[in-house]
Amino acid sequence: MPGSALFAAVLILAVSTGRAETACQQPTAARDLLAQVEIAEQSAGRDAQRFGGASEAIEAQLPCVERIVNPQLAARLHRVEGLRAFVAGDRQRAIGAFAAAQRIEPDFRFPEAVFPSAHPVPRLWEQAAGIPREVEPVAVPDSALLWFDGVVGTARPTMIPAVVQLQARDGAVLATAYAWPGEPLPVPPVVAAARSIRMDPGNTITVPSDHHAHVPLAVGAGLSALAAAGSYAIAWGAARDYRDNPHTDAELDRLRARANSLVYVSVGLGAMTGGLGLGAALAWPR
Repeated sequence: MPGSALFAAVLILAVSTGRAETACQQPTAARDLLAQVEIAEQSAGRDAQRFGGASEAIEAQLPCVERIVNPQLAARLHRVEGLRAFVAGDRQRAIGAFAAAQRIEPDFRFPEAVFPSAHPVPRLWEQAAGIPREVEPVAVPDSALLWFDGVVGTARPTMIPAVVQLQARDGAVLATAYAWPGEPLPVPPVVAAARSIRMDPGNTITVPSDHHAHVPLAVGAGLSALAAAGSYAIAWGAARDYRDNPHTDAELDRLRARANSLVYVSVGLGAMTGGLGLGAALAWPR
């Protein structure tokens, strides 16, 4: 499908710069993420400022984590997210995050000394038990694995959030997101076509390539090159007619407009040829 292949090629640049837009200057070590989770847990209900700082650090670090998050850590992340939503006054979001944590650790209870039974947090935790645990299938590139809360899968929860991670077959974590229902998953369409994607400055992650992805790109480049040459040839003919043959003023205006339009078309097709050629070169099997 040349159209979809072209779309994937155009997305290479978007995928390659996406991590920079999230201020991901370097990978986050799992121990650093865990340290912030522990600070958030220890300060929840006791030190609002410290809890807020830790939860913001988790939000910044999670997309950059270099390892697969195990189910136990995912449950802790969900609980922190639920407490953060509660502090922000979003009780429905808190219930959703708590339900995600319960899916992993249903027997967990918040410490009575911090959140007594009369406190709203345990009540929200109890309400979370009624959230359906429905899932829906998702498309996963052959060149990668998709993890939901530390478990490989091909179905995402539809009513609760999940820690979603995309992993290359060689083990490299390509992307991580705390995805709420309806939010896009970190599955770039280009993963199956590109051989390598530069995620951060100085950090190149290799992805096994689709050995046939270059074919439609190369064909598209050839066709657009032919179309560009044809448009330029017609424009040259119109320009020559304008220059060498007698015409009325109206005819000269039409010839000039036609020649200019065809030149613009040929330039645009030439640029398309270059883009398709670059995409084919990047996707060419090595």
